[in-house]
Amino acid sequence: MENYKRRTVELISNLSLEYKGTPSVIPYSPQKTRVSGYEKRSLKRSTPERHGISSEALCDMLSALEKEERANVHSIMVIKRGEVICEASRPGYSVNCAHLSHSMSKSAIGIAIGLLFDDGKLDTDTPITEFFKNIPPGATRFGEVNIHHLLTMSSGISFYEIGSVTDSEWTRAALFSEPDFLPGEKFAYNSMNSDLLAAIAQKIVREHYGISLIEYLDSRLFLPLGIKNRLWEMSPEGIEKGGWGLYLSAESWAKIGIMMQRLGIYEGKRILSERWVRRSITTHSYAPQEAGDFNYGYQLWVGRENGEFLFNGMLGQNVWVLPKEEIVVSLNSGNNELFGESPALTIIRKHLGTQVPRANQKRKFPSVLYEKERSFFEARRWVTPRQSLHGLPFLLGIKNPRPFPDTFLRILGKYDLPKNNYGIMPCLVRVMQNNYQGGMESLTLEKRGELLSLTSVEGGKAYTLNFGFYDYEYNLLTLNGEKYAVLAVADCGEGGDGDLFYRLELLFPELPNTRRIILSLGEKLILNVKMTEIPDSRIVDSFLTTLPAMNPRIKLILELLERNLGKNFISAKLKEQFSPEINAPRTDSPIYESYLAAEEAKFQKKVASSRLVRSLITRFVYMKDSGKKGDTGEANPKNEEEKPPGL
Repeated sequence: MENYKRRTVELISNLSLEYKGTPSVIPYSPQKTRVSGYEKRSLKRSTPERHGISSEALCDMLSALEKEERANVHSIMVIKRGEVICEASRPGYSVNCAHLSHSMSKSAIGIAIGLLFDDGKLDTDTPITEFFKNIPPGATRFGEVNIHHLLTMSSGISFYEIGSVTDSEWTRAALFSEPDFLPGEKFAYNSMNSDLLAAIAQKIVREHYGISLIEYLDSRLFLPLGIKNRLWEMSPEGIEKGGWGLYLSAESWAKIGIMMQRLGIYEGKRILSERWVRRSITTHSYAPQEAGDFNYGYQLWVGRENGEFLFNGMLGQNVWVLPKEEIVVSLNSGNNELFGESPALTIIRKHLGTQVPRANQKRKFPSVLYEKERSFFEARRWVTPRQSLHGLPFLLGIKNPRPFPDTFLRILGKYDLPKNNYGIMPCLVRVMQNNYQGGMESLTLEKRGELLSLTSVEGGKAYTLNFGFYDYEYNLLTLNGEKYAVLAVADCGEGGDGDLFYRLELLFPELPNTRRIILSLGEKLILNVKMTEIPDSRIVDSFLTTLPAMNPRIKLILELLERNLGKNFISAKLKEQFSPEINAPRTDSPIYESYLAAEEAKFQKKVASSRLVRSLITRFVYMKDSGKKGDTGEANPKNEEEKPPGL
């Protein structure tokens, strides 16, 4: 068994069974080293009626997106004939804030390969071994894999997404993994195909142009489209991640969609050859029904009908293009979607497809649409900021100008937590970034003027966030060298049983992810901490049901674990990481020491039982790997495969 497969089992086991603060199985290196920021508005704005579309249709679409709980849209932009006719963002987000695109990054890599194709630097039938000359002849099992196979997700490479947090040498691991099938035999969605494309593109641009891949894309794609603000995370090998990691605003992605819709031309200038665009939006691989209404072209999804195509990223990132209607929709979200099977896309396609209501039907004035855009998602706020201190009622003392009454001050103070594997950052972000702080040790709540301050000590380091009561308060959070913008808001109240609580929300305007926390103070000064995140634990179900259909290797490992732990065991354990609940005594609690001692005893009992299960999994994995049957199942964990020469 390749090293990364063993580490995959180890990582899942660490997350679901162990209780240590750093479950990582590879060295950590920062990937997001700055805040991505905002892009300047530059697309022309217009009214729907000028383009023959009813404002009412767009109002209805926004209302439907608001009502659809599974959509959780952050920002949406609708373009007709190159002009913006509708744009809306929920509170805290913006169509001009660079947002993590996840797998839409693949489409940018596909364009990079297309630009190099136009430059005559590669062809789609070029074997990928041509770009890795230091591989000994016959050392890799992928000598027949070419650029076309990577572009169409049909290479058969078995080193897949989870490998990004179980191996630091992605290129080597991909090229020396066991193939799942012959090149071109079938479709298997795998982000490491895109990462190999990025590695190849980087080699070419360094050799021929003496610049980095992102600099090449700046000069040939981003700057010609007027895109100046972009961020692309680097892999542990120092290469722009091919499969994810690109931060662009919804408006920036809309420009790329317009360019592709116009067959490579933007504002009269040729960016990409028509030949490459047509190849890209042609079906090359047939995807399973779990992928929705789309097959696969060159690093993007192609509609099974209607001529539509889609840039798609997990958790609801999309650029949907309907060429015959000259419509482009750019969408950032934070939901549990993995592929194009999307409630949000269903609504958008219904309202903007070929049956879109035209302007000669019942019309709403543009001001009505504008108001709908402005108030988008206001009614769906989880935390509603208090009214500002402005106005006559406050001057006359009719309304209380304080963010919270004095009775709520009793929840303030320092609380020590029993051992755990949790963090203030959402679990999904920590796993994808391989960035673990070491478990929450204490929480301190303080009142700072009109702000609520929360300090979380994790792995010996203190992280302080300020929460507004009248609006979001901006914070810059630095975690192990990674920088994140955080908008924090809080409210407080009384539960039905008279208990006092705070409700805290942390938005990450660059990310699909949100952290929510409910704090309530019980008897003897014991604080109950309930944390949830969006996307929530349902993403685990999506992962466990959808990805195995897209990649048989994932299915094999999950079946291995479930056979030994019981059906849904891993799912239930992983969900605990998304929605943890923990109790913590305040330092002046009368039962402080006894409470923590009791929690420590529970902790040790959990560790003992989990390690027993973990040891059984490890023994089984090595026994299966060595092919041994019988009494011991022993295999030497240190007898790993010989590492091939570096790439």
